[in-house]
Amino acid sequence: MGTRPPSYHQPTASAAASTSLVALAAGVVVFHVLNSICQEAVFEYPGFHHVVALSILQTGTVALFAAAAMSHWKIPRRAPWRLFAALALLSTVSVLLTNEASRRLNYATQVVFKSAKLLFVMCVRGVIMRHRWPSPKERGAALLIVAGLITFTYATSLSGARAHRPPSSASIDASPPVSSSHTPTTTDPTHDVLVGTIAVVVALLCDALLYSAEEKYCFGQYACDGTEIIVGCNVFSSLYSGVLLLVTSSAAVFAVTGEPPPAHGGDDGTIMSAARFMLWDHPTVIALITAFSLFNLLGTECLLRIVSDFGANTAVVVTSTRKVVTVMASYLLFPKPFTLLHAGGLAAVAAGVYLHETSKSRHVPHVAALGKAQTTGGFLAPPLLTSPGPPGGLQPSSPA
Repeated sequence: MGTRPPSYHQPTASAAASTSLVALAAGVVVFHVLNSICQEAVFEYPGFHHVVALSILQTGTVALFAAAAMSHWKIPRRAPWRLFAALALLSTVSVLLTNEASRRLNYATQVVFKSAKLLFVMCVRGVIMRHRWPSPKERGAALLIVAGLITFTYATSLSGARAHRPPSSASIDASPPVSSSHTPTTTDPTHDVLVGTIAVVVALLCDALLYSAEEKYCFGQYACDGTEIIVGCNVFSSLYSGVLLLVTSSAAVFAVTGEPPPAHGGDDGTIMSAARFMLWDHPTVIALITAFSLFNLLGTECLLRIVSDFGANTAVVVTSTRKVVTVMASYLLFPKPFTLLHAGGLAAVAAGVYLHETSKSRHVPHVAALGKAQTTGGFLAPPLLTSPGPPGGLQPSSPA
């Protein structure tokens, strides 16, 4: 097999650098936007509520791709499986709650929240683990991010998180709709916004704890490669999600309680209803899950090349642009209300993320590049840093 590329070298200054940067930046934006479109299309299916089944397929697909990459680059396994089994508990909760937030909120709101991941990492590292108190510039960035999140979420609650959609059936066409109407668990959009917000906040807290644990044990103690972490965490996350689906299935409930399954056709989020939804009613769901994993892989490869060749600050600009384009594409392709409050909140979050990342003086791989090499794909990355890890402690195993 080929030799794995070096993890980092000095930024490029040649005349051909501009052309290379434009091509790589275009790859980051195009592939990640395609990834987001495919993900949102899954949640746009009428009656979709199979969050646990989606999490199984999502983490399982990434684990397979990452294992293939690990075999191709002949990456040695260094950490014990028991470590990944423990870390995957946090990773599983994060994946499940992130998907639930995408279902309860609209996808764009979830993307904006996940852009604030560094805020939670900063709190965990600075307050709980007492590593380092944030600088004044970082605290200012945090205030911008918080203000942006509150504004964007308030705008979403005013416009309604979800419009009512009738439950799915086998007669519904298998192609995803272009409307943004989703299946709410309640007709009150404020309730969905509240539950979705709590879900994504808890997911972000799990991410922050996971990153700190990975930095200390995976990178610091065992000097793991990022691809090994992705394989280990996603294998166990897929297994944990599978167990959760089993114990919550109607068959398991019947075996324990003796109560018969629901009489409404089994559309209850259990194994048989999820299989019918994804294999018979909407078979393109499987293709979409595979596609967004592949697109994320390609986009992350381009981003990591930017980090390696042009530096972290350049990657910050590209990543911030990509997130803004992702949100705008969501509103254009899956129409939903977009107000001045949405625009102001999005601008505040993007400015806060940019301010935080540009305050870093060390020239190390950018947090977004590492953060995107997670459970939605992106695992052909060069070997990552050992202790002390990248800025913010973000590591490649939780959902983006």
